[in-house]
Formats: sequence, C-alpha cells, structure tokens
Amino acid sequence: MSDYKRWLEIAKENGINEDAFYYRVKSAKWDYEKAATKPVNKIDEEFKKWQQIAESNGISYRAFHNRVKKSKWSYEKAATVKPRRKRTDTKNKDVAIYSGDKFLVWGKPKEVADKLGRTVRDIKWLCSPSVRKRFEDTENGLYGIYIEDDEEVIS
Repeated sequence: MSDYKRWLEIAKENGINEDAFYYRVKSAKWDYEKAATKPVNKIDEEFKKWQQIAESNGISYRAFHNRVKKSKWSYEKAATVKPRRKRTDTKNKDVAIYSGDKFLVWGKPKEVADKLGRTVRDIKWLCSPSVRKRFEDTENGLYGIYIEDDEEVIS
C-alpha cells in the first residue's frame, strides 16, 4: 500500500473526506500527516444556534463571528450584547449637495449621483461628517448633507 493510500485511510478515520485530503496534499502542499490529522473546520451546531439568536437581536453574522473568533467572547455574550450604535439607513434619505455656500442639487442619493455624474458611493462620502467639516468653509469645496425628516410640526 502506498503512503498516499495509507494516509488517506487515516484521514477517513478522522472524518476527512477524500477530496479534502487530496486538496490538502496536492494544492495546499501539506504533508500527509498534517493533511490526514488536522480536523476540518466545521461550524458547530452551538455556533449556528447562537448565530441565529444574534441575528434576531439585530447583530450581523460578521459582527457575531468577529466577537466570537477575534474578541474571544462567549456565544451567549456575542449574540446578546447589542451593538454600540446602529448604522443609520441613508439609502432613502434625501441629500443636498453644496459647493462652498452655493446650493447645487438635492434628491435621493441615486438621483443626485446621476445628475452630477458620480456614483452613489461618492454622494454618500460627500455627505459624511468629516467631508462636510473639511469643505463646508471653503469656497469651492464640494460636500453634502442628509436632509432629516422633521416630525415636529410648527404651528
């Protein structure tokens, strides 16, 4: 029996299928022993359960994963501690674009991007607080603001 076949049998005994073993040896250039004995990374059922709880608590998969893997939080803590701040949905908010103190255009980010020949990403960037702060007081600095929905009625 060849070394490859002997180690393949060991890999199968360790729950590593033939395709994974082949990839590890041929493509990843692992030695037979490592390829046959290093466990395959599988998301365990406990992780999946807590990830679903996290999602129901408004915590994204990426945030949950980072909390568990990078920050070494317990599954429970990672799934239940609310994020520090929630991103504001800016997709449907109107924006106004200025050049210095001169008003240029307003509308939904997509509409404004089309009018100015820019991308929606550019428009959102122009509306970021740091860009506004940098260019608001300059003569020709291009910046934008989000138009807030005022719920207050003035009578």
